Formats: sequence, structure tokens, C-alpha cells
Amino acid sequence: MYIDKQLIFEEGWDIGAVGTATTDYSDGCINLAMVARDVGKGRQMYAVVVVTETFMPSSTVGTVTFHLIEDANDTITSGSVILLSTEAFVTTTLTEGRAPIVIPVPSSVALQYLGMSITFSNDVTDGIIDAFLTTEVQTNT
Repeated sequence: MYIDKQLIFEEGWDIGAVGTATTDYSDGCINLAMVARDVGKGRQMYAVVVVTETFMPSSTVGTVTFHLIEDANDTITSGSVILLSTEAFVTTTLTEGRAPIVIPVPSSVALQYLGMSITFSNDVTDGIIDAFLTTEVQTNT
């Protein structure tokens, strides 16, 4: 799978370091103005989440939801607009080596910056992901 360094939301996103049930926002965002808003040059783009360390609930198994978000500013926060959300994944299904989680980027992106957030319902002690945009999604694991 081709990954462009300019299209990474966050690499080594340590969800376990956040710990408590909350929403966490990607440190990185993609400035669509830099690419004249045609990120994929006419091709479908995908936000991809790859689990690189298995998620471990601290006590009670919870859920994790991934969000593709947009904002007028380069700081992705709770004021950002959610474009799409995944299903709520049970924490124990987010294991290293599982198939990537793929979110098709809609053509309706209107704001300048694109980012990601993660909402988890219960505390986690471990869990690391990589999140990025790509035009090619690797389907074999």
C-alpha cells in the first residue's frame, strides 16, 4: 500500500497513553488547499486506520469509533465537523494484524483541513494505530 508522508494523520498514535474514555484528536491534519482540494487527482481517497498494537481495555470491554473530520483551521478539536464515522468496534476486536479499517472520503469535503478523531467508551491501557489517506487500499493482511 502506497503511503505519502504528506497524507499521514498520525503515525504511532498511542491510544493507550490517553487512557480514560474520551475523544482524542489526530496531531496531524491534511491541508487540502495545498493540493487544490483534488487530493487523489480524481481518484477515490480513503482514510485508513492500521492497528499496530492490540487494544487492551483496562477493566470493562468498551467500544472504539473512528471519525473523519474537517475544519477551517489547522487545529483539529471538538469544534471540528464530523464527515463520517465508523461502526463502534468492540475494543477486543482491534488487534495487531487485523484488516485495516477503511473510510471512503466523501467528495463533499468543504473545509480546508482534514483530520481524524477517535472516541472510546471505556478506558484502555494499550493500543496504537497509524492513520493516513491513500488511493490504494491493501486488502490482504
